[in-house]
Amino acid sequence: VNVVDGNTITAQWEKNLGGIFDQKTVLQIGSDAFANNPGCWGSDGAGVGNCYNTDPSQDGLTGTRLFNNGTWNFSDRFKMNTMVMIEDVDNTRDVTSIGIRPHFQLSSPYWSVLGEIGINEVEPAGGAAQKLQKTTLALQVTADASNFWERPSLRFFVSMFDWNDAAATGNPGLTVAGQPGQTDDIIWGAQGEFWF
Repeated sequence: VNVVDGNTITAQWEKNLGGIFDQKTVLQIGSDAFANNPGCWGSDGAGVGNCYNTDPSQDGLTGTRLFNNGTWNFSDRFKMNTMVMIEDVDNTRDVTSIGIRPHFQLSSPYWSVLGEIGINEVEPAGGAAQKLQKTTLALQVTADASNFWERPSLRFFVSMFDWNDAAATGNPGLTVAGQPGQTDDIIWGAQGEFWF
């Protein structure tokens, strides 16, 4: 069997800027088998999901990803997490993602209100741009609502999704049961999160 190997490298810079922005900027480059996931074996973890692709079609490809993730500490009660990412994989796709997550502690030490606006655009080579937008509002309970990263957490949320026809065609999972062709949806529910 003819397969390709590859290389990946990750460089990151972490620094608090201006006393209120704890940020991490990351550059990831992958070649050949790692081109489609430049962060493979780096910040994306080892061997999970589509970490690498040894198909001969990957030979000669290079993928580059640059992103910044950080938390803005505007006050004891108001924080905001932001993420901006651009990615380019030779002859395959360009990706742009932007996320904003405001977090406001209520008068209780345990309850906070969270929001999220996320925009994702994938431009496959030779295809139409696939666009997806997500907007979420949630009520959250944790042991310390002043800490954006406090876990475990329990959230009660409502989310709205909008996507274009190209995104629906390129991602069969973007469907609404019983409503073919629909390009938006609203969901609500509860979510628990904890980390090890």
